[in-house]
Amino acid sequence: AEAPPHLGVDRALAGWQAWRKTRGAVLVVDAGTVLSLTRVDGEGRFRGGRLQAGLALQLRAMAAATEALPALGQLPPHAAPWHGSWPRTTEQAMICGVSKGMAAAVAAAALEAREADPSLRVVITGGDGRWLEPLVARALHRFGLEIEAMPDLCLEALSQIRPPW
Repeated sequence: AEAPPHLGVDRALAGWQAWRKTRGAVLVVDAGTVLSLTRVDGEGRFRGGRLQAGLALQLRAMAAATEALPALGQLPPHAAPWHGSWPRTTEQAMICGVSKGMAAAVAAAALEAREADPSLRVVITGGDGRWLEPLVARALHRFGLEIEAMPDLCLEALSQIRPPW
């Protein structure tokens, strides 16, 4: 309810299903091509969101817009985010900067959303969700917030709305 007509169906489905599962205010972190943050209030109403380029898109943009930065392309599924503070190689510096920047953006959004609703829960989904989750968890833990992995939110939502056969 109260969603704008231009809200993407993936964001609507993920927000609705996260609310159904938590039955409370939720910030959905959908880490895919785009990092989508969708806020749903305790009554299940869309309250807005944020969009920014996802991990691979940011890495490709840096390589495409500069002469010296390498094209990293898609990271392999087993690749881990850079957890160190000051990487020494260019590739590690790119991954560190992007991943920690994304985690900081999620933490800032979660803190702002929690001001509006102290019972806010944060959930993460999307193809890069497992990859980004440890960094976001570390950032949120400092503020007494936890993040919960719900990797199949959109598929679960679709299964709830499909007509019976």
